[in-house]
Amino acid sequence: MKDIREELIPKLTKINEMTQAVKEKLAGYLISSEEKPNISYELLQILNLSDDVAQTFNPDKTTGEFFGLPKEVVGGARFPKQIMDNRGVDFTPWFSEKTANIKSGAKKLIKYWETNVSDINLVEHAPMTVQEYLRDGIDSGLHQIEAYSNTIIEMLSKVE
Repeated sequence: MKDIREELIPKLTKINEMTQAVKEKLAGYLISSEEKPNISYELLQILNLSDDVAQTFNPDKTTGEFFGLPKEVVGGARFPKQIMDNRGVDFTPWFSEKTANIKSGAKKLIKYWETNVSDINLVEHAPMTVQEYLRDGIDSGLHQIEAYSNTIIEMLSKVE
């Protein structure tokens, strides 16, 4: 368990730091200003780190594995990590789901960030403006990233 903590907690902490940096840069975006601040570096860091964290429990297949070779004979193949408590309960699926949700939040954040206000057409009686719609999507992605990374950090501190 200790090696997983040493591997995941620094990455999750960095994700939280990047999320805070994005929040600071986006403070007035689509509320008091239409000008997009440059958050490309932070988005790239969040996406890369979330991918690394997700790969811990669900690693991508290597070329040999796509052609049917078992992991044991493929050079560079990564085995998924497992998290078990002292009673033998396997928490790996739980952690895998949460890490996948971090990556999903990062993709959602990038999707709404890349969308231009002029490209959206809401229905006539929409309960929000286009700016509110985009801002809600951005905030939703940020919240998803932050909530799941904090949940994993909290759970890693509890599991022995």
